[in-house]
Amino acid sequence: MKKTHITLLFILTLGCASLKTKENKKNYEIANSVTLKLNQSDSIKINELRFKPDFSSTDLQKLMFNKYGKWNN
Repeated sequence: MKKTHITLLFILTLGCASLKTKENKKNYEIANSVTLKLNQSDSIKINELRFKPDFSSTDLQKLMFNKYGKWNN
């Protein structure tokens, strides 16, 4: 019984340790804001978010497959 508890605890510890966390990357930037005047007493401030693309190696493989078709490895 005691060995079962130790084994179960060991498996749970290893299972939780293998989880990967994604880094908190900032994939956007806030561009210069623009202020629009609607009336003399009313205005709106507009911010523009610019998102940076997040490429990976599989994206390149998909692009090449779509452009050139199937190839031999």
